[in-house]
Amino acid sequence: ITAPLFDASQPENSGLDNGMYVRQSIANLLATAFANLTQRQIEVFVEGLFNYNDDLEKFRNHVRDFLIQTKEFAGDNADLYLDETEHDIEQKKQKEKEMARAIPGMVKPSEMEEDE
Repeated sequence: ITAPLFDASQPENSGLDNGMYVRQSIANLLATAFANLTQRQIEVFVEGLFNYNDDLEKFRNHVRDFLIQTKEFAGDNADLYLDETEHDIEQKKQKEKEMARAIPGMVKPSEMEEDE
């Protein structure tokens, strides 16, 4: 986006670019919403949002860390760990299949894979 997202005619906005404006806006919103956090904590979080936007794992961990810092996050956080939970379930199913294949007659012929 090349057009300014802010009013460039105001003196407090002189020298700003869109990236800086978005960072400041997010920091202001977070400072208002989470009064228990220091300005430095909010700055670190906002910078991390932009620095880790191309690495999903680092981004997810950064958001998790922030939610822990807020100490106000009391909702359902199952979605934060959805990928890990699905991976664990898939590994458990695979292990159960392998154990069943090791015992003759435990796997129905219709459930057996083609290469067996």
